[in-house]
Amino acid sequence: MQSVEDLLKEFCADPEGYEINKTIGLKMLTLRKYKQRAELHIKMALAHGREDEQTPHLMDAMGMIHSTAGRFKEAADIYAQCCKKYPRMGGFPFRYGHALLRLGRINEASEIFRAKTNRLYEQAKHSSQEKGEPVVHVLEPSNIICLFFGELAAKLDLYLKVRELGYAEAETPVLYAPKGSVSNQCLLDYWGKRITVIKDADEIARHQAEYPANTVLLDYFTVPGGMTLHRDLAHRAFHNLWEDEGRPPLLKLDDAHREKGWDVLRKHGVPEGAWFAPLHVRESGFFDEDVEWSGNFLRNAHIETYFPAIREITGRGGWVLRLGDASMAPLPEMDRVIDYAHSDFKSDWMDIFLIAEGRFYFGMASGPSSAAVAFGTPTLGTNWFHLGPWPYCPGDIFIHKLLRSVEDGRILSIAESLAPTLFGALEPLFFEKIGLEALDNTPQEILEATREMLDGLEGKLVYSKDDERTQAAFRRQADPYGIEIRSRAARGFLERHPELIEET
Repeated sequence: MQSVEDLLKEFCADPEGYEINKTIGLKMLTLRKYKQRAELHIKMALAHGREDEQTPHLMDAMGMIHSTAGRFKEAADIYAQCCKKYPRMGGFPFRYGHALLRLGRINEASEIFRAKTNRLYEQAKHSSQEKGEPVVHVLEPSNIICLFFGELAAKLDLYLKVRELGYAEAETPVLYAPKGSVSNQCLLDYWGKRITVIKDADEIARHQAEYPANTVLLDYFTVPGGMTLHRDLAHRAFHNLWEDEGRPPLLKLDDAHREKGWDVLRKHGVPEGAWFAPLHVRESGFFDEDVEWSGNFLRNAHIETYFPAIREITGRGGWVLRLGDASMAPLPEMDRVIDYAHSDFKSDWMDIFLIAEGRFYFGMASGPSSAAVAFGTPTLGTNWFHLGPWPYCPGDIFIHKLLRSVEDGRILSIAESLAPTLFGALEPLFFEKIGLEALDNTPQEILEATREMLDGLEGKLVYSKDDERTQAAFRRQADPYGIEIRSRAARGFLERHPELIEET
């Protein structure tokens, strides 16, 4: 396979050629350091107006490039063309709907999502009925669900809640999980008590051949009221219903698993009966996000800004176990703090133990925060980003990154921060284009939120009538889709930033 460098030499010899521009453009899209340079070549290839088996991939690439750059009108236009030209390629309607969503065309996006998801569920039901079997759902995209810890936690938690609440009919949910493809086998084993997991490659192939029409996608769900939304929002709606019925978390730590985890903690100095908080501060190393246009770059933060909050936890009798991986900046030595990310006892099952057994999860919107929901662990969310898909649970407290105008330094209100095209925005190039910057939470903001969380857990927290009025105003303005927010923005954060709430 030719390298990009070799292809660039060929390009110099034929800079307008269709084949070389097509090849180099699609190649660059697969390589992080070249991805933003692919646009020129994709455009050059499409300008030829040729139609071959790669044309839909070129158009898809152009749509993704537009989206990454925050050009959502252009992305919507190209995906509308794709839907007309390639009606059998099922991914294009979802991409078109997402671009419409970013443009604020919510009802149009919802109609597209609903039509596609309903068709998939109807096909699965019809296929099962033709076989005379209970309804089988093949859960997709299985590669994404298995590969990413957060997807494995969030998508299955949401789907199973939807199913058990009676909003999806399936006797047998099936997940393909080939050996070596799973981010956390322990978490999958817990889910395996509720779904059928197929690991053997030959068995997967046989099942795919037998159930080709039973695929359902776990990215879009129709919520009560009729809107079909991305899972980031649908999850909150169905979790609210789940809580209304008094149902327990879907997952519960096994006794043997709990004892095994405590054996490890005791060996590393955590005494019997102590409490701890797992801490996860997202960094760029795990997904190689060191370039500033990376879609997840703004989801990261700096661990040192958490040190005052860590000392607050340890000063009140707790321990902190830092989650993550070896690419993260090591922690300095601190009393009652274990840098588990760099430890020799890190494992998939220990990750799950720490999240499930912690007094609360402390950190950012990431894979561990999704696992905390599945196990019912309260969340203290910090540097929460993207904006809009807030923590779900009544006991959760959060503070989010602020959006600030580069031109005049003004902090945007929460309503402005969630208006089209900002709701759910992650793309650094888009923020740069419209003159906004995302501000990390300060050490003092994180510390104050931590004190509020601890006071609540210790039964010391009392909110005044003014606090409740401020909280209610924030929730109204932070909820443009009308899906009730039951978590709380931290009191001190709202006091520090009254500009977040617009006067009505």
